[in-house]
Amino acid sequence: MIMIKGISKQIVEIKCPDNEYFERALLFVNTSNPACSELFLREQGRQLTRQLESSLEERRAVPSRRSIDRARMIILTCTAACAGIGALLMLMFR
Repeated sequence: MIMIKGISKQIVEIKCPDNEYFERALLFVNTSNPACSELFLREQGRQLTRQLESSLEERRAVPSRRSIDRARMIILTCTAACAGIGALLMLMFR
């Protein structure tokens, strides 16, 4: 556990070496719970950070640039085909 100057609370620091966005998480221990061992608190902190990381990964499921470009190409192709069909219809029914 670490102590931050000026704060009289227990804090658990969890290092996140595999996370590309965050170095560490600071968790403030709830003082209303009975005293727990440092090992127990660290394990609870790790579980919490794993849950947070998995929820972040779910949110990060954003389409890739390649799939967006492919969708744009399909839309442009369909638009061109519709324009071509429209032009042919206009020529046919003059």
